[in-house]
Amino acid sequence: MRHQTKAVNASRGASFVDMPTGSQGLMLADLWSSVSFSPRVIKAIVLVAILVALVLQKNRIVALIDHEIDLISVQGELNHLGSAEVSERLAGLLNTSFMLADLEAIKQEVLSMPWVHQATVSRLWPGQIQVYIVEQVPVSRWNSASYLNAEGEVFTPDVSLDLSLPSLAGPEGISADEKRMMLSTLAGLQELLEIYGYRATSLQLEARGAWAMVLENGIRVELGNVPFEDKIDRLGRVLAQTPQQLVSQIKRMDARYPNGVAVEWNELALAEGH
Repeated sequence: MRHQTKAVNASRGASFVDMPTGSQGLMLADLWSSVSFSPRVIKAIVLVAILVALVLQKNRIVALIDHEIDLISVQGELNHLGSAEVSERLAGLLNTSFMLADLEAIKQEVLSMPWVHQATVSRLWPGQIQVYIVEQVPVSRWNSASYLNAEGEVFTPDVSLDLSLPSLAGPEGISADEKRMMLSTLAGLQELLEIYGYRATSLQLEARGAWAMVLENGIRVELGNVPFEDKIDRLGRVLAQTPQQLVSQIKRMDARYPNGVAVEWNELALAEGH
């Protein structure tokens, strides 16, 4: 009875047809052959396959082309900075991976050196790192301990240099544009002073906007605010009309007056009754 019940239940369900294994394979092959791919899809499949292969073989490929860094080459027209100094700064790169070297980090390390204005870092296979440096060119001193380049950028070397440069002094925190303006102002003053045979060795801009300069003979001149043309003209005429032995005894001159120049004598001149 049990056998008959099972038979009846089986007859009520879905029927199954067994197919030979070979026939199933033929059906899948026919189905695959009926699928068509556009050239764009084929290209995408090939590209994905190549990328997968490269990822899987990445370490092997890197091992084939990578080498240890065995040389750091420093180039550029260097007058104050030695190539050996730069190489020593980067010595930690030696015997490290050539391919994995962080060129931007190397560049920033080089730029942190006081005399470096610009730097370019590149690889030269199989194991050389090339560093090309544009050195800072000082055009004036800045606030005693530092220097300015022509772009108004401040840099501070490790040692003081014996350079015949004018000195600029200004408030801390002023912009590079303002520093360039000071350089331009100094150049304009030098042209005006040259007419009377003088030069300025320093120029100062105070926080409130007033200017003062020191001439090469040591006389400090208060200039006040711009413009300076009339002030330099009055100053030059006073110096030209003063005997040289008396000019050497002037300590300070004030050109801020609209119609003249005030003179402050040094102690020796005061003792002699000037």
